[in-house]
Amino acid sequence: MYCKKCGAKIHENARHCSACGAETGQIQGKGSAKNSRNRIVLASAGAAVILIAIAAIVAERSGMFGSRVKASNSADLAASFDHVQAHSWNAASAIIPDANLLYLPHADTGFVGTWGGTVHVVSVSGQGRPATTGGVPMSYLFGERNGEVFLKTRVYGDPKWPVVKSAVKVLSPKSVEFTLNSVCASCMPPVSQTETTRLTLIANDKLSAECETYAFASGGGHVDVKYAGTLHPLTPQELEQLDAKVREEGKLLTTIDSKSRVGG
Repeated sequence: MYCKKCGAKIHENARHCSACGAETGQIQGKGSAKNSRNRIVLASAGAAVILIAIAAIVAERSGMFGSRVKASNSADLAASFDHVQAHSWNAASAIIPDANLLYLPHADTGFVGTWGGTVHVVSVSGQGRPATTGGVPMSYLFGERNGEVFLKTRVYGDPKWPVVKSAVKVLSPKSVEFTLNSVCASCMPPVSQTETTRLTLIANDKLSAECETYAFASGGGHVDVKYAGTLHPLTPQELEQLDAKVREEGKLLTTIDSKSRVGG
């Protein structure tokens, strides 16, 4: 490298000419400055990684990544679902106070009468198994007041599964649907169950009964059991026998009456 002023040979990194003292225009420590910037960039990246790691720990502890539910053992699920079955329905054959009648607007008067029979398991899916594969007895009492159909029935079952909510829908003049929600808080893990029973008038002496019991455990796992059968008009003797069987299979859980929600 040569000085632009006097032409003397000088060191390439020199800031002044050793011969005339003129400035060469070079910046001292150019390479060091570059290294310094690299160190700053690397240090910043390292700090970002540390901050991200801290944020991830805070987020996990605060639940921002979602709750981590401990997976339930399949054997525990099966044990929880041992009680999953359709409830038994018992016709209220005694004299019924008007205040307790559940009126079903627009329901066909063909429902009027005392119906009973048995439904059986037709399919099971999910984890676990139903408590019984035998028949589940049902009986219903429909009456009529001023041209409107009413119902009063009682629900029996395992006291471990108390009914927490009930509802009734008139799907069509010939089809009525009942829904019961119950919870087994003592099951491990706790299990919630929704039971939907649909009665459809298919002939003057025949009601189609379809029941689906869907249960799901807290933390995961479910079982879906479907029952089906037909109900027929009961004689007083048949009603007495069927109601006695219903009462034997469980304790009274709830009464379907005017306190239930009715949907049209």
